[in-house]
Amino acid sequence: MKEEPANYLHVNDPSKQWVADRLTALLNDESIVPSFPDVAIRLCSLVQNESTTMDDFTKVILLDTALAARCLQVAGSIGFAARQIESIEQALMLIGVQQVRRIALAVATVGALSEFKAKVDWRRFWLHNVLVARLTDRVACIFRPTHGMEYLAGLMHDVGKLFIEHYFPREFEQVLAGAQAKQCNHATMEREILGLDHTQIGAALCERMQVHNHILRSVWFHHDPLNIGHTADPLGDGGFLAVCVGIGDRLANSNPGSREDFVHTSEIIEHSPEWMFLQNVYLPHKLELDLSIELKKAEEDLKIFLA
Repeated sequence: MKEEPANYLHVNDPSKQWVADRLTALLNDESIVPSFPDVAIRLCSLVQNESTTMDDFTKVILLDTALAARCLQVAGSIGFAARQIESIEQALMLIGVQQVRRIALAVATVGALSEFKAKVDWRRFWLHNVLVARLTDRVACIFRPTHGMEYLAGLMHDVGKLFIEHYFPREFEQVLAGAQAKQCNHATMEREILGLDHTQIGAALCERMQVHNHILRSVWFHHDPLNIGHTADPLGDGGFLAVCVGIGDRLANSNPGSREDFVHTSEIIEHSPEWMFLQNVYLPHKLELDLSIELKKAEEDLKIFLA
């Protein structure tokens, strides 16, 4: 059963109800809420089907001319081949289905939200989200096979911030200043200034964009993934995806670009409740990440996605 945007936008202070009312009006305006391209969702479904052929992928990609052109562009780059790529079949063979899936999800997501570009530090915002997407996928894959939902959840986790920066610019500046002064995260200051935070707005936006419920809930709870109301929800995934996004976000915020040495994730997350939750519920493989390398790969991805 679909929820109304207002159902996600409860405020902690009655005097801030105007914020929720304005957000509800914005999110109910079809000219404001972006649609999510069907081709990206179809690619995720294909990856989950073991009987999917290369032909199946080709047919879906060719439904989106912009995506097809982007795949050809990437496959024809020096990093993948020294010759001209003339068909999607060639591109798929060279760059692989997983890379095509990442390109499709990122291009679809960035494109869908491009209306917010004018007032946002676009590159910085998406670099963080692409890095979180990569890390979410890396964390999730040591516990179970990944199918694209994990990467998309990382890409979408902070979309609520776009709404705040775009439609509440004065309050957004107050959030930035307050978070720096109090050394707290943005969500804490958002609740103080707006009465709600970007995770609630992100969940409401995901609802309107008809994004999968597990992704919606990971966006909603990535700062509180072990919330019993989330983990015990029979329609949810037991908290798995939100925990992976939360860990990916924590790793991304650990400032990997400033560290030259190999970074063991245990230094950052080993004793966190979220990591212990995953260890207790699932049987993991070993996770080792060089966060500096992941950041460089995210920067390379971003050049493709924003080209």
